[in-house]
Amino acid sequence: MENREIDAFEEMRSQISILKEKLESENIINDRLIRKVMKFSFNRINRHAWTSIICSLLVILAAIFSFGKLGFSNYFRAFTVILMLICDYFTWKMHRNINRETMMKNLKQVTVIIRKLKEDYLGWMKYGIVIILFWGSWFCTECIVNAPAEDKTIGIIMSAGALAGLAIGAFVGLKMHRSVIRSCDEILGQIREE
Repeated sequence: MENREIDAFEEMRSQISILKEKLESENIINDRLIRKVMKFSFNRINRHAWTSIICSLLVILAAIFSFGKLGFSNYFRAFTVILMLICDYFTWKMHRNINRETMMKNLKQVTVIIRKLKEDYLGWMKYGIVIILFWGSWFCTECIVNAPAEDKTIGIIMSAGALAGLAIGAFVGLKMHRSVIRSCDEILGQIREE
């Protein structure tokens, strides 16, 4: 009788050991899947940051080389360059922790970093809208003021074109903004499921 109990006990111990191994391998697989989703989302987030920086550099080049030829004031040109550099700085600041090292941190640290990025993006939106409205108004004013005195329609047409470009830029910017927020939510959702 005692032998059967010992055998049953050994069999139970063996089964528990097998279950522990399976659970550990399952945790490893889950961690790998989470890291894979995080890598994809991190890449998407950083791609948007680089796109934003490249676009701002194009605006800086336009302000330096083209706006002067159109007769825009030096104040407006300087403001545009400084504004774009400030935007680039904040983009870099918000994204500086989104890298391979972050993906290797424990999931609590990743959660803190991603939540901070999401909060920064949501907060930046308030300032971005005000800045775009101010800059766009100033741009249109510069177009109209610098149009030939005999034909202000050119200034109005340039302003309309600028507003159309601004609307397209705002649309693309909002899409990128939503994509970053969605990527943050995907990462946080995956971590919560863990």
